[in-house]
Amino acid sequence: MLNIKAEIKNIGCLFVGIAIFIGALFILSLFIKGGVWFADTMFPLFIYASICLLILDIILFLPLSLFRKTELIAGKWIFFSSYLFGVTLWIWCLILTFKIFGWFGILLGVILLGIGIVPIGFIGALFTGHFSIVLCLILLIMITYGARRLGSSILIKLTGRNNRPDTHTSYNDSDTIDVDYTSDDDTK
Repeated sequence: MLNIKAEIKNIGCLFVGIAIFIGALFILSLFIKGGVWFADTMFPLFIYASICLLILDIILFLPLSLFRKTELIAGKWIFFSSYLFGVTLWIWCLILTFKIFGWFGILLGVILLGIGIVPIGFIGALFTGHFSIVLCLILLIMITYGARRLGSSILIKLTGRNNRPDTHTSYNDSDTIDVDYTSDDDTK
């Protein structure tokens, strides 16, 4: 009699587990469907913002990075603009993946920790013959990583220059080194 109660309890737990799993899949499908709807609705806004920010990066922040007083602001803006470019790329590939492969492509991209959406969208556009979209995706990838690399190199150059003391080394007769940490600008 005790064995039957334990078996019924195990079967009940199994059904509860299956129900929770199905409920989680349902919630995930609603999340994905809402995410695709949001991406499809907001994509033109992301494209417009990315184009405006790219123009701003080239016309304003790139020249400002040449001056010491403004290179910190320019480096940060160029670096942070790469995130908008990356989100735009991801949203575009999410839409492509859903329209080409449907739920299967989205689930595969999500299983690959979300970053799989970009290569799956790229491959889908390539195999369906949308070569102009493939070229635009390649350009957006280059802009994303180019902006991130340029912004970080400006910031690394700036922090390297600010953390390095201006040293003037002189030697005396006893082979000891005297180091003066004042720069030439401080003595004028």
